[in-house]
Amino acid sequence: MELKDNKRVLQKMRAFDKYISKNGNVGTAPRGILLNYSNACNFKCQQCFTQSPSRPVCGTLTLDDIRKLADEADELGMYEVLIEGGEPLVCKDLYDIIRIFGADRFYIEMTSNGYLLTKAVAQRLKAAGMSRVSISLDSTKAEIHDRYRGVKGAYEHAIQALENAKNAGMQASVNFLVGHYNIHSGEIEEIAEFCQKNDYHFSIVPATPTGNWKAKFDVMLTPEDTAYLEKLRTIYKHFWRDIWPPLPNKKVKVSGCIAVNRPYINPYGDVLPCSYLHMKLGNIKEKPLKEIMEYGFSYPCFGNPHECCYAGEDPEFMEKYCMNDMSILDPIDIEKVLEKNDK
Repeated sequence: MELKDNKRVLQKMRAFDKYISKNGNVGTAPRGILLNYSNACNFKCQQCFTQSPSRPVCGTLTLDDIRKLADEADELGMYEVLIEGGEPLVCKDLYDIIRIFGADRFYIEMTSNGYLLTKAVAQRLKAAGMSRVSISLDSTKAEIHDRYRGVKGAYEHAIQALENAKNAGMQASVNFLVGHYNIHSGEIEEIAEFCQKNDYHFSIVPATPTGNWKAKFDVMLTPEDTAYLEKLRTIYKHFWRDIWPPLPNKKVKVSGCIAVNRPYINPYGDVLPCSYLHMKLGNIKEKPLKEIMEYGFSYPCFGNPHECCYAGEDPEFMEKYCMNDMSILDPIDIEKVLEKNDK
């Protein structure tokens, strides 16, 4: 189902957009969820923030847990679900998960390396209810992309996957990891041109000092880097970051950090503020999602506006709170990391 034809999802999106227009920030308006149902993966990416190659767990979530989660997320007005990994296409329950959330209730997205996304798989994803497939791309040069991903032929499969997704009727999107180390390499402009030429969505993902890059603060975006992204935003079509409003909005330029607003759920059901802040807010097997969200928003750093991405643009926050012995699969209870008066 095309987004323009999905009245229920559009209604929820517009309600969120109305909130941020009125309040000038994301605040405590729920937006969506990121789900890592299985951390299994077929790649060995240098920059992996989930450490999938060394932690290929399937977790303890069941499809009944997903049914409960989907209903609770819908009741909260969440409009999007992003299925991540690992690599979602190696998960045997993927199509059931898509159908449980349902294209009539959510805009369903998936992040993939594209290696397994054949024409037949793309058609099956579309039939199940997938709306958008985001393929990770590190370069327009095959040797560079393959080196980052640790698999020969990764680039060729990624390019074909984008075409397969688009031809199946889904929105095809490129995810590009950007940090201080590559923002002026020319890669971002080359990929932006590639996306514009092929009518692909282009999503900027900030590099973070987490996972395999833990404590590498030099990869993070500087204020000057962020200003450059804002400049590129005015040049290229479909150029987007998740801290920008989901719909065109003349009143709000930056909707703010999505931590808690779009929480991350790991294969064990632990709820984290986002993919990169490895603090545990609760577990969906033990508490309602609404209660967990409210608890997360009770911390001022998440309930109050923060214009930049904590994980990708705030080295002081990351060094102070996120360098303990924590990971996506082993998050630390938030009260052991943050005080309620921490900003």
